[in-house]
Amino acid sequence: MAALPGPVVGGAATVMFAMVTAVGLRVLHKVQFEGTSNMLIVAVTLSVALLPAVAPNIYTKFPTDFQMIAGSPITSAVIVVFVLNLVFNHWGAGRRPAPETAHSAEPVPRT
Repeated sequence: MAALPGPVVGGAATVMFAMVTAVGLRVLHKVQFEGTSNMLIVAVTLSVALLPAVAPNIYTKFPTDFQMIAGSPITSAVIVVFVLNLVFNHWGAGRRPAPETAHSAEPVPRT
């Protein structure tokens, strides 16, 4: 790795991270945003993940252990998206009741 020129390593890293971004966008394309809380989950997660980049000193008054976790955009994003997904999509805070169907619960006898 030391024998490779810096611009080559930089170019390879740029392509690698662009591929990761493209795969993430493809996964988000499959997510249903209408009628769910998924848009809120994505927006809050991106906001929390961007906090260290926008305001680098935001966590300076917090304990060191918390700074290590929250100061990493990836770690904080994973924790936030995991918790919000549980709250909104699995524990029912953002769930909408399923539409009722016209079918009866009892089977219709055949004649």
